[in-house]
Amino acid sequence: MTIFFAVKKSPDKRKKRKRILVFGIITIISFIIMLAFPSTPDLQKLDVNWEENQFEISDEVYLDLDYMPDNAEITSLEISDNDIASVEYKDGKALLTFKKEGTAEIFFIANDSVESNKETITVVDPIAEAKREEAKKEAEEARLKAEQEAQRKAEEEAQQQAVLQAQQEAQENQQSSQSQVQSGGTVYWVTNGEVYHSTADCPTLSRSKNIYSGTISESGKSRPCKVCH
Repeated sequence: MTIFFAVKKSPDKRKKRKRILVFGIITIISFIIMLAFPSTPDLQKLDVNWEENQFEISDEVYLDLDYMPDNAEITSLEISDNDIASVEYKDGKALLTFKKEGTAEIFFIANDSVESNKETITVVDPIAEAKREEAKKEAEEARLKAEQEAQRKAEEEAQQQAVLQAQQEAQENQQSSQSQVQSGGTVYWVTNGEVYHSTADCPTLSRSKNIYSGTISESGKSRPCKVCH
C-alpha cells in the first residue's frame, strides 16, 4: 500500500506544478501584452469647435474636436445631414466639405454611437446667388418697362380720347350754332367786329367790353365767327 500511494501522489504533484507554471507563464505574457499594448478607453463625449456657422459651398473646413476621455480613439466619424455636407476624420480633425446650399442643424456621430453638440449652419453658393440676383434685376427691369409702356399707352389713349371729345364738342357747338342761326336764335357781336358769334364766351370776345346780342339781321354781320361756329 505504501508503494501504491507513493506512485499515485507523484503524478498529482507534477500536474499541479505544471498548472502553476502554465498559469504563471500566461500571467507574465498577459502583463507584457498590457504594457506593450495598453487598452484604449471607450469614447464618452465629443464636442466640435465651430468658429463660424456660415460657409460658401466651395469651402473645405477643418474643425477641432474635443473628446473625453482625451486618450480615447475615434475610429469612425459621420455627419447627421449628408445632403448639405460630408465629413472626413483626418489628422485628429473633422474635414467638412459642402455639397449644396441651404440651412441645416447638424451634428457628428463618432464610433457609430457618440453624438456631438449640434450647430445650425448655412451654406451659400456665390455664383448661384449672383445668377439669382441678375435674374431678379432683369425681372424688375422688365416689370418697370412693362409699366412704363402701359402708362405710355394709357396717356396716348387719354390724349386720343381728349381729341375725340374736343372734336365732338366742336361738332356739337357747330351744329348748335347752325341750328341757332337757322332758327333765328340769339347771336353776339361787337360794333367793330366783322362776324357774329354764337356765344358771348367766345375767346375772340374776351377783350371786348361792349358785347351786343340779338338776331343775325340785327347784328348787321354777314358771316359767323370761325372759332365759336
